[in-house]
Amino acid sequence: MKTATTSTVRTQLTRLLEQSEPVAVTHRGQTRAILLPVDSKTAARINRKKPRKLMELLIEADERITRTGGLTHEEFWRAVEKDATKTAKATKHAQRSR
Repeated sequence: MKTATTSTVRTQLTRLLEQSEPVAVTHRGQTRAILLPVDSKTAARINRKKPRKLMELLIEADERITRTGGLTHEEFWRAVEKDATKTAKATKHAQRSR
């Protein structure tokens, strides 16, 4: 994963947004954010959500994490990888069906 300081982000955001991989944003040596590339379909889905609805979803997720303890780091990444594999298989299947 590439990294960029907050001052670099301020001056070179357009270039960083063109990256095809995540970019960790650091401030005073600590990672504070990660810029993730999204495809146009994902961006459109996010943009359709009303800000209030998005906040409700985030609050609900935070409450669920507080109640259940959430996922461990390893469980989270296993779920992400499982979802990515499932998506890749569905994409291949759709391409073959054309």
